[in-house]
Amino acid sequence: MYTTREKPITAAQLKALHTWFSRQGWDADRRHDFIDTYTGGRTRSTRELTLREAADLLTRLGREQDEHLRLMVRREVRTLLRSIYYLSLRIPFLNQGFDSGSKDDFEMNKAKLNLWARRYTKCRKDVTRMDLDELRETKRQLEAIVRKSGPEK
Repeated sequence: MYTTREKPITAAQLKALHTWFSRQGWDADRRHDFIDTYTGGRTRSTRELTLREAADLLTRLGREQDEHLRLMVRREVRTLLRSIYYLSLRIPFLNQGFDSGSKDDFEMNKAKLNLWARRYTKCRKDVTRMDLDELRETKRQLEAIVRKSGPEK
Protein backbone atom coordinates (compact mmCIF):
# COMPACT_ATOMS: atom_id res chain seq x y z
CA MET A 1 0.00 0.00 0.00
CA TYR A 2 1.16 3.60 0.59
CA THR A 3 3.88 4.81 2.88
CA THR A 4 3.00 7.66 5.23
CA ARG A 5 4.69 10.16 2.89
CA GLU A 6 2.92 9.13 -0.33
CA LYS A 7 -0.47 10.57 -1.15
CA PRO A 8 -3.01 8.45 -3.01
CA ILE A 9 -4.20 9.12 -6.56
CA THR A 10 -6.86 11.81 -6.84
CA ALA A 11 -10.33 11.19 -8.26
CA ALA A 12 -9.53 13.48 -11.22
CA GLN A 13 -6.32 11.55 -12.00
CA LEU A 14 -8.17 8.24 -11.75
CA LYS A 15 -10.86 9.48 -14.13
CA ALA A 16 -8.26 10.81 -16.59
CA LEU A 17 -6.38 7.50 -16.60
CA HIS A 18 -9.52 5.43 -17.10
CA THR A 19 -10.63 7.77 -19.89
CA TRP A 20 -7.27 7.30 -21.61
CA PHE A 21 -7.39 3.51 -21.22
CA SER A 22 -10.92 3.26 -22.59
CA ARG A 23 -10.08 5.53 -25.56
CA GLN A 24 -7.25 3.15 -26.38
CA GLY A 25 -9.72 0.25 -26.23
CA TRP A 26 -7.88 -1.50 -23.39
CA ASP A 27 -9.77 -4.07 -21.36
CA ALA A 28 -9.30 -4.52 -17.59
CA ASP A 29 -6.65 -7.24 -17.99
CA ARG A 30 -4.50 -5.16 -20.28
CA ARG A 31 -4.89 -2.11 -18.00
CA HIS A 32 -3.95 -4.16 -14.92
CA ASP A 33 -0.92 -5.69 -16.64
CA PHE A 34 0.20 -2.22 -17.70
CA ILE A 35 -0.14 -0.83 -14.15
CA ASP A 36 1.69 -3.87 -12.78
CA THR A 37 4.59 -3.25 -15.16
CA TYR A 38 4.55 0.50 -14.58
CA THR A 39 4.74 0.13 -10.78
CA GLY A 40 7.34 -2.64 -10.92
CA GLY A 41 4.90 -5.19 -9.51
CA ARG A 42 3.80 -3.04 -6.54
CA THR A 43 0.15 -2.99 -7.66
CA ARG A 44 -2.13 -3.93 -10.54
CA SER A 45 -4.83 -1.40 -9.65
CA THR A 46 -5.02 2.22 -10.76
CA ARG A 47 -6.74 3.00 -7.44
CA GLU A 48 -3.54 2.07 -5.60
CA LEU A 49 -1.28 4.39 -7.60
CA THR A 50 0.33 7.22 -5.69
CA LEU A 51 -0.29 10.84 -6.56
CA ARG A 52 3.23 11.11 -8.01
CA GLU A 53 2.93 7.88 -10.05
CA ALA A 54 -0.39 8.99 -11.51
CA ALA A 55 0.96 12.46 -12.35
CA ASP A 56 4.06 11.01 -14.04
CA LEU A 57 1.98 8.47 -15.97
CA LEU A 58 -0.49 11.11 -17.17
CA THR A 59 2.38 13.34 -18.28
CA ARG A 60 3.95 10.49 -20.26
CA LEU A 61 0.65 9.50 -21.83
CA GLY A 62 -0.03 13.14 -22.73
CA ARG A 63 3.37 13.48 -24.41
CA GLU A 64 2.77 10.27 -26.33
CA GLN A 65 -0.62 11.51 -27.47
CA ASP A 66 0.84 14.90 -28.47
CA GLU A 67 3.56 13.17 -30.50
CA HIS A 68 0.97 10.98 -32.21
CA LEU A 69 -1.06 14.07 -33.09
CA ARG A 70 2.04 15.85 -34.46
CA LEU A 71 2.84 12.83 -36.64
CA MET A 72 -0.70 12.76 -38.00
CA VAL A 73 -0.59 16.48 -38.83
CA ARG A 74 2.84 16.13 -40.47
CA ARG A 75 1.54 13.23 -42.58
CA GLU A 76 -1.51 15.25 -43.67
CA VAL A 77 0.64 18.30 -44.51
CA ARG A 78 2.89 16.12 -46.70
CA THR A 79 -0.14 14.65 -48.47
CA LEU A 80 -1.67 18.10 -49.05
CA LEU A 81 1.60 19.52 -50.38
CA ARG A 82 1.91 16.60 -52.78
CA SER A 83 -1.69 17.07 -53.95
CA ILE A 84 -1.24 20.82 -54.40
CA TYR A 85 1.92 20.31 -56.45
CA TYR A 86 0.26 17.75 -58.73
CA LEU A 87 -2.80 19.96 -59.14
CA SER A 88 -0.49 22.77 -60.22
CA LEU A 89 0.82 20.52 -63.00
CA ARG A 90 -2.75 20.38 -64.40
CA ILE A 91 -3.31 24.15 -64.49
CA PRO A 92 -2.42 25.85 -67.80
CA PHE A 93 -1.06 29.12 -66.39
CA LEU A 94 0.95 27.42 -63.63
CA ASN A 95 2.90 24.29 -64.42
CA GLN A 96 0.88 22.36 -67.01
CA GLY A 97 3.11 20.81 -69.61
CA PHE A 98 6.26 21.36 -67.60
CA ASP A 99 8.35 18.38 -66.68
CA SER A 100 9.09 17.62 -63.06
CA GLY A 101 11.55 14.84 -63.72
CA SER A 102 14.69 16.55 -62.49
CA LYS A 103 15.38 18.31 -59.21
CA ASP A 104 15.87 21.62 -61.05
CA ASP A 105 12.50 21.28 -62.83
CA PHE A 106 10.81 20.43 -59.55
CA GLU A 107 12.33 23.48 -57.84
CA MET A 108 11.28 25.74 -60.75
CA ASN A 109 7.72 24.42 -60.64
CA LYS A 110 7.65 24.86 -56.86
CA ALA A 111 8.87 28.46 -57.25
CA LYS A 112 6.08 29.21 -59.76
CA LEU A 113 3.53 27.68 -57.41
CA ASN A 114 4.84 29.73 -54.48
CA LEU A 115 4.76 32.91 -56.56
CA TRP A 116 1.13 32.22 -57.48
CA ALA A 117 0.29 31.43 -53.83
CA ARG A 118 1.79 34.71 -52.59
CA ARG A 119 -0.36 36.63 -55.09
CA TYR A 120 -3.65 34.76 -55.24
CA THR A 121 -4.32 32.72 -52.11
CA LYS A 122 -6.17 34.12 -49.13
CA CYS A 123 -3.14 33.80 -46.83
CA ARG A 124 -0.70 35.34 -49.37
CA LYS A 125 2.34 33.23 -48.53
CA ASP A 126 4.44 30.39 -49.96
CA VAL A 127 2.74 27.03 -50.00
CA THR A 128 5.67 25.60 -48.04
CA ARG A 129 4.99 28.07 -45.19
CA MET A 130 1.23 27.48 -44.90
CA ASP A 131 -0.38 25.79 -41.93
CA LEU A 132 -2.78 22.87 -42.26
CA ASP A 133 -5.96 24.94 -42.70
CA GLU A 134 -4.30 27.21 -45.25
CA LEU A 135 -3.11 24.19 -47.22
CA ARG A 136 -6.62 22.72 -47.25
CA GLU A 137 -8.04 26.02 -48.52
CA THR A 138 -5.33 26.32 -51.19
CA LYS A 139 -6.02 22.78 -52.36
CA ARG A 140 -9.74 23.59 -52.67
CA GLN A 141 -8.85 26.72 -54.63
CA LEU A 142 -6.62 24.77 -57.02
CA GLU A 143 -9.25 22.04 -57.44
CA ALA A 144 -11.77 24.72 -58.46
CA ILE A 145 -9.29 26.15 -60.99
CA VAL A 146 -8.68 22.69 -62.45
CA ARG A 147 -12.45 22.10 -62.76
CA LYS A 148 -12.96 25.47 -64.49
CA SER A 149 -10.01 25.00 -66.84
CA GLY A 150 -11.73 22.01 -68.41
CA PRO A 151 -10.27 18.70 -69.57
CA GLU A 152 -6.53 18.27 -69.84
CA LYS A 153 -5.02 18.35 -73.32
